[in-house]
Amino acid sequence: MIRPQAAGISPAELLPTNPGPSSAGFIGDAVGAEVLLKVENWVWPKRRVAVMDLSRVLSAYKEKVDGVLGLDFVREFSRVTVDLEHNTLNFTGDGHSVAATDAALTDQKPVFGKLSKVSLSGGDGHYVLNGSDLLPVNSSSVDVQTRDGIYKVRVSLLKTVPVSRGLPSDPSDKGLVEKWLHYVPLIRDVLGKQDAIGSLKPVAYDLLAPKDKEGIELREEVLLLWSADPAEMQKAGVTTLHSPLPFQEQIIDVQYRGLSGDVQQLHGKAMLQILFLKGHEEHFLLGGFVIVSKANGAFEFYLVPRPVLDQIVVGAK
Repeated sequence: MIRPQAAGISPAELLPTNPGPSSAGFIGDAVGAEVLLKVENWVWPKRRVAVMDLSRVLSAYKEKVDGVLGLDFVREFSRVTVDLEHNTLNFTGDGHSVAATDAALTDQKPVFGKLSKVSLSGGDGHYVLNGSDLLPVNSSSVDVQTRDGIYKVRVSLLKTVPVSRGLPSDPSDKGLVEKWLHYVPLIRDVLGKQDAIGSLKPVAYDLLAPKDKEGIELREEVLLLWSADPAEMQKAGVTTLHSPLPFQEQIIDVQYRGLSGDVQQLHGKAMLQILFLKGHEEHFLLGGFVIVSKANGAFEFYLVPRPVLDQIVVGAK
């Protein structure tokens, strides 16, 4: 998250707002922008960032500060070391970036995880991503594969279960959730939140090809496209690259939406999920979905056509 001046944007271009400061100390609305981002010896030639008024939160610093690094940025590295003696942060890992050399800035070689412009429009079951209609996933599973067909994964969409205070809202789902708890630790963490209302949907990934799973990992990159929650909408355009998951057996992830407090319904949300496979020390583009979570707790999955994915993910293999 950076200040408007650092992104070459006039503060007047930010949307007007009058909500007062948030609990994190940030004020105002954010706009998405694509910038050349440099952090010490790292560079992202076209990094999608959130731009917002940070004048209040940065006013306490004597040094010139262009922005704030969020958790989504930190998670792109395998290790972050805090050096209190020298007041520095040391990043270890690729950060799906390239070193800030003249060659990196001029040859424009594609970088794993680097996304181009993404535009979503539509609603009520019909969505258009970058000018292409998206097909809803109406079956319980769909197969996705790399361009060469060497890697193939079956994505299975399990039942959506509404929850409240850590328990299924419908008693008939109790047995199913108890079964999930035995082999999906993430569900235990989700239910432990004790949200007033929530909706969880496990998603299973099975490696169909090749049969040898040794050294093959699944990696997920998520881009928030839209949210009815104003606080969350400030993160629109920000990507999160999740840690790789080894294909030792079936991989089960969980889509979850939840709210605490005196609430009656969830916030709607749309995000782009891009799946990669890592094999033989290389990353391969596997497939992608636009996932829409509704205010009533339902989840809708839309398969992103391969040509659109190739357009969005720069240099995808």
